Amino acid sequence: MMFRIGVSDGTVYRESVTRYVNPYSTPDDRRWIPVDVDLSAFAEQAVDVIFNTDPSPPGVPADGRNDLALWGEPTITSGR
Repeated sequence: MMFRIGVSDGTVYRESVTRYVNPYSTPDDRRWIPVDVDLSAFAEQAVDVIFNTDPSPPGVPADGRNDLALWGEPTITSGR
């Protein structure tokens, strides 16, 4: 399963995080995986933070056992 996080200002989408997770063949992927994204480049702007999932990265056959994607408690905080 491919997890992606990006930011869009309504005209341009910029991907910030791309992470392939395969709990069936990678034991370390059998847990919640915390991710921090620095959004300071978008300070004082109205943007959309977009959470995407795909069955697999390009060129890798989809593994039906990985078809359940969950995002747990996404939170945006200010460093101020």
